[in-house]
Amino acid sequence: MASCGGDLRPQQSDRALIAIVKNEIPIPPAKQSRFQERRAKFPSTTLFSSIISFRLARPMPTSTYLVTLNDYGQQSIWPAHRPLPEGWKPAGPSGSREECLAYIDGHWPALPPAHPAALSADRSETVLALFRLQAVQTPDAVAIAAGERRLTYAELAGRVAALAGELRRRGAGPEVPVGLEMDRSPELVIAILGVLWAGGAYVPIDPEYPADRKEFMRADSQISLLLTQHDVAELSTGTANAADAPLPDPASLAYVIYTSGSTGRPKGVGIDHFALVRRVMWMRERFALGPGDHMYQHAAVSFDAHAEEIFPCLTTGATLVLPPPGKDLPDLLAEGTKITVLDLPTSYWQGLAGSPWPEELRLVILGADPLRGQALAGWYAEMGDTVEVINTYGPTEATIIASAATITRAEAGGRPPIGHPLSDTRLHVLDRELELVEPGTPGELCIGGLGLARGYLGQPALTAQAFVPDPFGAPGERLYRSGDLVRARPDGALEFLGRLDGQVKVRGFRVEPGEIEIRLLEHPAVERAIVVARNDGLDAYLILAVDVSSEELAAHVSSKLPSYMVPNTFTFLDAFPLTRSGKIDRSALHAPAPAAAPGQASPGLATPTEEAVAEIWAELFGLDRVTPDDDFFALGGHSLLATKAIVWLTPVVGQHIPLRALYETRTLRSFAAHLDELKREKAER
Repeated sequence: MASCGGDLRPQQSDRALIAIVKNEIPIPPAKQSRFQERRAKFPSTTLFSSIISFRLARPMPTSTYLVTLNDYGQQSIWPAHRPLPEGWKPAGPSGSREECLAYIDGHWPALPPAHPAALSADRSETVLALFRLQAVQTPDAVAIAAGERRLTYAELAGRVAALAGELRRRGAGPEVPVGLEMDRSPELVIAILGVLWAGGAYVPIDPEYPADRKEFMRADSQISLLLTQHDVAELSTGTANAADAPLPDPASLAYVIYTSGSTGRPKGVGIDHFALVRRVMWMRERFALGPGDHMYQHAAVSFDAHAEEIFPCLTTGATLVLPPPGKDLPDLLAEGTKITVLDLPTSYWQGLAGSPWPEELRLVILGADPLRGQALAGWYAEMGDTVEVINTYGPTEATIIASAATITRAEAGGRPPIGHPLSDTRLHVLDRELELVEPGTPGELCIGGLGLARGYLGQPALTAQAFVPDPFGAPGERLYRSGDLVRARPDGALEFLGRLDGQVKVRGFRVEPGEIEIRLLEHPAVERAIVVARNDGLDAYLILAVDVSSEELAAHVSSKLPSYMVPNTFTFLDAFPLTRSGKIDRSALHAPAPAAAPGQASPGLATPTEEAVAEIWAELFGLDRVTPDDDFFALGGHSLLATKAIVWLTPVVGQHIPLRALYETRTLRSFAAHLDELKREKAER
């Protein structure tokens, strides 16, 4: 058994790609004899006492491929020895995998619409059309609530229309990318809708990203306009007639979301209006949203979950709840803010255990990380059955989510499923021959249907590898190879088992450790680097050419990558452990030793800022005291706790604190000094 199209993705011949827990996942009959032989040979090893290593992605015997094309201009590669699925035809030379991909890179630079059905869809089938209709139906209802600030649907639509008019005058239109470099705010929502109203496609750029990454995203997406908070505030105050703006073509690009790339180059995933509205229509119905609902907007705009919060809410007459500046969800919960629907990364939700949940809360939507039965048991012990829980699954390439499951108390303690496919979506569990596996047998989850992305912006070869001809769909359709290993339960629901490659999830974000390793190797002191995901964080293991501090390396990575990709720890080694075959043994890279007990053998706190930081850190980590030399991440910090620390410290400084500041100045003393510098800069302005 192997991954769907396993012969088409890069292979690492001897990597154990999945661990199958003994007596929990059945071993296919074809592997039974080999397993028994290996167990007899190594009867006492931990490997066979609890976990069975099971290779899933061996290269196919053939090394010859075809360049293929469907009638809609989408390309891929296909093993030459296999019949082409209906609707696909040879469209170039046959040859090695690398030769075919190089040919595609040179001949198809553009991305056609994701699904042929988009070409004939009605213009009323877009999220913008649904929002405009809602604004007419409930003009006086509150669309956005941010602290004391309120915008009705009529006010929101008016500002969106005004901004759209200005954007069109400046060149926005179909297939024109517009950058949004903004934090969560009413202006961000206005900007998103305004770009769509103008017919363009928005490209979220997190203001917290390092300058190099932001510049890459601007250049790679070829944005024609860049909007900031100030721009939107100025450009959305005029008047405009909604009738002057045509609705966008369902086949046109709606947004581009960038995800981590193993080569060090982020990937821009292009989503068109047709795919987006199919997902939103399902969410509106399944979440039963309507007037009276208050849905919290948690996700950063650089994470595609923002679309799961904003669009279903504002197309059903519900109220979108935003945190005011300097506050976040824990603050709103403590203040008793009315929230009826929460959509959160699973790890973030788990970190809120014991919070004062709103009395009106009726639905929690989870996703981005695997849901553990133990966390679910704690939730039901605390909340009972008063709040519905939905577990979702989906890569960005499948437009936000592709499956969902209603989770009940019965799932507590086990492995909660990721559920069944959404409407207009097909999920197949396949082996390397693109054949369906038996129920209960692990295989790669491959996704088809109306919700697929166009592909990767400016990367046709990478698109051709990930989106392959669909042997089960209508002629010319594609499957997205997720790289996720799943199995079907007897009831047909899917269980998530792990990844088939090196990609990991860190607090809801897709991370390619290879991208972090590349950035570490750019530092002159680093000779070799390995990054491992562990305990919902990242640990870096390094061989150095010259001595360098962990703080300097953290600052280096933070200047290149988003904060969630900065390792929590840096461990320096003389050599990496090797397997008997001479390969790096990642399983032997042990977790870093716990930091020394905080507060010992250190001088006292020297400034009021140090005292304020120490008080907050002590509360975050449940410690009696911390000292100036304590390292936030050595104490057990991660990006979620870092976000909380920044939120709580903002009033101390009286202005915005960049999250990356805590990664660049990790000790209490250096971080407090940085905060004092921010205060001095503010006073001098």
